[in-house]
Amino acid sequence: MTNERMALLDLIEKGADTDLVRVRLAFAAGRLMDMEALPRRNVG
Repeated sequence: MTNERMALLDLIEKGADTDLVRVRLAFAAGRLMDMEALPRRNVG
C-alpha cells in the first residue's frame, strides 16, 4: 500500500490531471470499504 500511496503523492506533486487523481482516490476508497465489509459478509 505504501508504494501506491507514494505514487499518488507523486502524481499530486507533479500537477497531474485532477480527474486522474480523483479516479485513483475513488478506487482506493472503494477497496478500503470492500476490505471493511468482507469480515461482516463471512460471519456465520
